[in-house]
Amino acid sequence: MRAAETFLDGGTNFQTPMTKAVQLMKEDSFENADIVFITDGECLLSEDYQDELHQEQVAHQFTVTGVLLDKGRPGMDFSLRPFCQNVYRTSELLGDDIVRELVTKRV
Repeated sequence: MRAAETFLDGGTNFQTPMTKAVQLMKEDSFENADIVFITDGECLLSEDYQDELHQEQVAHQFTVTGVLLDKGRPGMDFSLRPFCQNVYRTSELLGDDIVRELVTKRV
């Protein structure tokens, strides 16, 4: 909850919030955690950072789920696919459907 309540200055920067989420997860010794990454932006993570993130995922066994606020724009998920194990598009799901999908997939 602390991470969800943290404002990271806005803008489309994927690395800063991902780094903060992993840091908080490690500080609180979470294993098998879920990071839910919600964005409306297009951004790319460098290959070096993607490799680093993958190593952290293996070490701490967490998953990253992307929720794309896409407003029906096709093709926007390219920025989430490289580091998210699951990607949901709000144009395809309504509020409760997203929560239901997230919970059902994790159980």
